[in-house]
Amino acid sequence: MAVPPGHRYVDTHPVSLSPVTPITAPTKRRVLVIENHAMFRQSLIDWISGQTELECCGEAVSVPEAQTALKEKDPDLVLLDLFLEEGDGFEFLRWLKAGLSKLPVIILSQHAEQQYATASLDAGARGYVSKAAATDELQLAIDAVLDGDCYVSGRGAFPAGS
Repeated sequence: MAVPPGHRYVDTHPVSLSPVTPITAPTKRRVLVIENHAMFRQSLIDWISGQTELECCGEAVSVPEAQTALKEKDPDLVLLDLFLEEGDGFEFLRWLKAGLSKLPVIILSQHAEQQYATASLDAGARGYVSKAAATDELQLAIDAVLDGDCYVSGRGAFPAGS
Protein backbone atom coordinates (compact mmCIF):
# COMPACT_ATOMS: atom_id res chain seq x y z
CA MET A 1 0.00 0.00 0.00
CA ALA A 2 1.38 3.37 -0.99
CA VAL A 3 1.41 6.05 1.75
CA PRO A 4 0.78 9.61 0.48
CA PRO A 5 3.60 12.11 1.13
CA GLY A 6 3.37 13.68 4.56
CA HIS A 7 1.30 10.82 5.98
CA ARG A 8 2.33 8.03 8.21
CA TYR A 9 1.07 4.42 7.98
CA VAL A 10 0.01 2.83 11.24
CA ASP A 11 -0.77 -0.87 11.23
CA THR A 12 -3.90 -1.43 13.28
CA HIS A 13 -3.57 -5.21 12.98
CA PRO A 14 -0.24 -6.12 14.54
CA VAL A 15 1.01 -9.60 13.92
CA SER A 16 1.18 -11.78 16.98
CA LEU A 17 4.26 -13.95 16.94
CA SER A 18 4.10 -17.20 18.83
CA PRO A 19 7.27 -18.48 20.48
CA VAL A 20 9.51 -20.41 18.15
CA THR A 21 10.36 -23.95 19.15
CA PRO A 22 14.10 -24.36 18.76
CA ILE A 23 15.25 -27.03 16.36
CA THR A 24 17.26 -29.60 18.23
CA ALA A 25 19.56 -32.19 16.80
CA PRO A 26 18.20 -35.72 16.94
CA THR A 27 19.39 -37.72 19.91
CA LYS A 28 22.20 -40.06 18.98
CA ARG A 29 21.90 -43.72 19.94
CA ARG A 30 24.70 -44.76 22.27
CA VAL A 31 26.74 -47.82 21.28
CA LEU A 32 29.08 -49.79 23.55
CA VAL A 33 31.78 -51.66 21.59
CA ILE A 34 33.09 -54.83 23.24
CA GLU A 35 35.89 -56.20 21.07
CA ASN A 36 39.34 -57.53 21.99
CA HIS A 37 41.10 -56.86 18.66
CA ALA A 38 42.43 -53.30 18.89
CA MET A 39 42.48 -52.53 15.17
CA PHE A 40 38.96 -53.84 14.53
CA ARG A 41 37.65 -52.11 17.68
CA GLN A 42 39.14 -48.78 16.61
CA SER A 43 37.74 -49.19 13.10
CA LEU A 44 34.26 -49.76 14.58
CA ILE A 45 34.56 -46.72 16.81
CA ASP A 46 35.72 -44.58 13.89
CA TRP A 47 32.84 -45.81 11.73
CA ILE A 48 30.30 -45.17 14.51
CA SER A 49 31.73 -41.66 15.00
CA GLY A 50 31.03 -40.94 11.34
CA GLN A 51 27.33 -41.82 11.66
CA THR A 52 24.90 -38.99 12.32
CA GLU A 53 22.54 -41.07 14.46
CA LEU A 54 25.11 -43.06 16.49
CA GLU A 55 27.82 -42.34 19.02
CA CYS A 56 30.27 -44.65 20.73
CA CYS A 57 29.73 -44.28 24.47
CA GLY A 58 32.48 -46.69 25.50
CA GLU A 59 34.64 -49.68 24.71
CA ALA A 60 35.90 -52.80 26.43
CA VAL A 61 38.20 -55.74 25.65
CA SER A 62 37.32 -58.16 28.44
CA VAL A 63 34.23 -59.36 30.32
CA PRO A 64 35.12 -57.44 33.54
CA GLU A 65 35.74 -54.23 31.54
CA ALA A 66 32.48 -54.79 29.62
CA GLN A 67 30.51 -55.22 32.86
CA THR A 68 31.96 -52.00 34.27
CA ALA A 69 31.44 -50.06 31.04
CA LEU A 70 27.86 -51.25 30.80
CA LYS A 71 27.08 -49.97 34.29
CA GLU A 72 28.81 -46.61 33.72
CA LYS A 73 27.87 -45.78 30.12
CA ASP A 74 24.15 -46.66 29.81
CA PRO A 75 24.25 -47.69 26.12
CA ASP A 76 21.26 -48.15 23.79
CA LEU A 77 23.01 -50.99 21.93
CA VAL A 78 25.96 -53.33 22.45
CA LEU A 79 28.23 -54.60 19.68
CA LEU A 80 29.82 -57.74 21.13
CA ASP A 81 32.63 -60.01 19.97
CA LEU A 82 32.22 -63.65 20.95
CA PHE A 83 35.84 -64.11 21.96
CA LEU A 84 37.11 -61.71 24.62
CA GLU A 85 39.92 -61.45 27.11
CA GLU A 86 39.09 -62.92 30.52
CA GLY A 87 35.92 -64.68 29.37
CA ASP A 88 33.83 -65.02 26.27
CA GLY A 89 30.96 -63.19 24.64
CA PHE A 90 28.45 -65.91 25.48
CA GLU A 91 29.33 -65.62 29.18
CA PHE A 92 28.89 -61.84 29.04
CA LEU A 93 25.65 -62.16 27.06
CA ARG A 94 24.16 -64.55 29.61
CA TRP A 95 25.17 -62.18 32.45
CA LEU A 96 23.75 -59.21 30.56
CA LYS A 97 20.44 -60.88 29.74
CA ALA A 98 20.00 -62.00 33.34
CA GLY A 99 20.07 -58.36 34.47
CA LEU A 100 19.22 -56.14 31.49
CA SER A 101 17.19 -58.34 29.19
CA LYS A 102 15.87 -55.48 27.05
CA LEU A 103 19.25 -54.07 26.04
CA PRO A 104 19.80 -55.11 22.40
CA VAL A 105 23.03 -56.89 21.52
CA ILE A 106 24.51 -57.55 18.08
CA ILE A 107 27.19 -60.22 17.95
CA LEU A 108 30.12 -59.47 15.66
CA SER A 109 32.05 -62.59 14.76
CA GLN A 110 34.69 -63.81 12.39
CA HIS A 111 32.85 -67.13 12.23
CA ALA A 112 30.22 -67.99 9.64
CA GLU A 113 26.59 -67.47 10.57
CA GLN A 114 25.80 -71.19 10.50
CA GLN A 115 28.37 -71.77 13.26
CA TYR A 116 27.18 -69.34 15.94
CA ALA A 117 24.16 -67.27 14.83
CA THR A 118 21.49 -69.59 16.23
CA ALA A 119 23.35 -70.06 19.52
CA SER A 120 23.82 -66.28 19.78
CA LEU A 121 20.13 -65.56 19.25
CA ASP A 122 19.18 -68.36 21.67
CA ALA A 123 21.46 -66.78 24.28
CA GLY A 124 19.65 -63.45 23.91
CA ALA A 125 21.41 -61.53 21.12
CA ARG A 126 19.17 -59.64 18.70
CA GLY A 127 21.62 -59.76 15.81
CA TYR A 128 24.58 -61.59 14.38
CA VAL A 129 26.88 -59.94 11.83
CA SER A 130 29.94 -61.46 10.27
CA LYS A 131 33.07 -59.34 10.57
CA ALA A 132 33.49 -59.93 6.84
CA ALA A 133 30.25 -58.00 6.17
CA ALA A 134 30.33 -54.48 4.79
CA THR A 135 29.52 -51.54 7.06
CA ASP A 136 26.30 -51.07 5.05
CA GLU A 137 25.14 -54.43 6.39
CA LEU A 138 26.16 -53.50 9.92
CA GLN A 139 24.06 -50.34 9.56
CA LEU A 140 21.09 -52.44 8.42
CA ALA A 141 21.55 -54.70 11.43
CA ILE A 142 21.76 -51.78 13.85
CA ASP A 143 18.63 -50.17 12.38
CA ALA A 144 16.69 -53.45 12.50
CA VAL A 145 17.71 -54.28 16.06
CA LEU A 146 16.99 -50.77 17.36
CA ASP A 147 13.57 -51.02 15.68
CA GLY A 148 12.86 -54.20 17.68
CA ASP A 149 13.63 -56.79 14.99
CA CYS A 150 16.40 -59.38 14.76
CA TYR A 151 19.08 -59.46 12.08
CA VAL A 152 21.48 -62.11 10.81
CA SER A 153 23.97 -61.25 8.09
CA GLY A 154 23.20 -63.11 4.91
CA ARG A 155 19.61 -63.56 6.03
CA GLY A 156 18.56 -59.97 6.80
CA ALA A 157 16.00 -58.68 9.26
CA PHE A 158 13.11 -60.65 10.72
CA PRO A 159 10.68 -60.14 13.58
CA ALA A 160 11.93 -60.99 17.04
CA GLY A 161 10.73 -64.38 18.21
CA SER A 162 10.47 -65.93 14.75
